[in-house]
Amino acid sequence: MDAYLKAPFFAPEDQLPAPLPPPEVIASAGVVLQEYTGRRVVRFGESYIIKYGLNVSHTEGENMLFLKQNQMISVPEVYALYSKEDDKGNKVNYIIMEYIKGESLDVCWPLLDLCEKDQIASQLRRRNIVMRGDKTLVVIDWEAAGWYPEYWEYVLATITAASWKDDWHEYLAKILDEYPNEYAWFDMMIREIWS
Repeated sequence: MDAYLKAPFFAPEDQLPAPLPPPEVIASAGVVLQEYTGRRVVRFGESYIIKYGLNVSHTEGENMLFLKQNQMISVPEVYALYSKEDDKGNKVNYIIMEYIKGESLDVCWPLLDLCEKDQIASQLRRRNIVMRGDKTLVVIDWEAAGWYPEYWEYVLATITAASWKDDWHEYLAKILDEYPNEYAWFDMMIREIWS
């Protein structure tokens, strides 16, 4: 696999854990995990997580395909990226990926010892990391992945850590360079916009 894979993409049938469900079945079946404006995330059986909707971007699936292809980090297998028109003529995007069995890191975190916490670096949103039974970590949300300035990663990580009631924030300085001025500026801007 040398080429960068883009939508539409379908994994070969012999690599699928089960037949891919068609859009009509996806809309009426599965366990809804998240639902908000223009997007829905469902678990379909024990094989698939499916993100679909008007506000779902194929970029997330393409990022995961790139990471998997280049063996950079453990990510869910992507089985399909495609679009289909709904009955109103709108383009609905679909990402069908591997269902990772395990607990999200925000559930596991209090149970980890200090050494295990130290080993978990650079993946900063715990709810987007699943820990398998063998303690390998799988990052599951690649929607906003990209190349950003270093300070941006620190600012967003600090903002998301602010509401946590455990020691997660103490690990940020171990895994990221600190940018307190940029954080202060961004925090002030957010408060002005949304207050």
